[in-house]
Amino acid sequence: MRARNCKISRDFTTGKWSVSFDIDRPEDIPQGELDLTIKPYKPKRSLSANAYMWVLVGKLADATGISSTEIYRNTVKQLGISQLIVINAAAAPAFKRVWEHYGLGWFVDDVDEDTGGSVILRAYYGSSTYNRKQMAALIDLVVQDCKQLGIETLTERELSLLCDRWEGDDGKKI
Repeated sequence: MRARNCKISRDFTTGKWSVSFDIDRPEDIPQGELDLTIKPYKPKRSLSANAYMWVLVGKLADATGISSTEIYRNTVKQLGISQLIVINAAAAPAFKRVWEHYGLGWFVDDVDEDTGGSVILRAYYGSSTYNRKQMAALIDLVVQDCKQLGIETLTERELSLLCDRWEGDDGKKI
């Protein structure tokens, strides 16, 4: 459910906090005690752009004999949206399990070992976190690979229109 005009206030007599917001369908809220998660609104990227990327990844997999997952991960790695993390060596396996649980594009590479008992990891973010520009860059990399193998793709104009359907965080088309 999406809420707008969030207001937070405090009753200084009781010390309790109150949150109010505007919603479109109050009938969707169950009665009684609730367990809520509040996070910033982020519009979903165009499903057609994401679906098209996966169609192309599937065609690449068929043409090369490499799995779709491996092609996708290699492309995510090539794009390079990641973070270097220094972590205690003993905690690294647990960190990797948790990070990789988020999805196919969420994976971790070992970068280096520190002599002080730490390791340096590179944690890649999956495309579910990408903004329009990043998703367009990911699709462009897949399209380039397809063209090298003679796999037909949309024209640049069609690709641009496909990616432009995604709205940015401010709700305006970017």
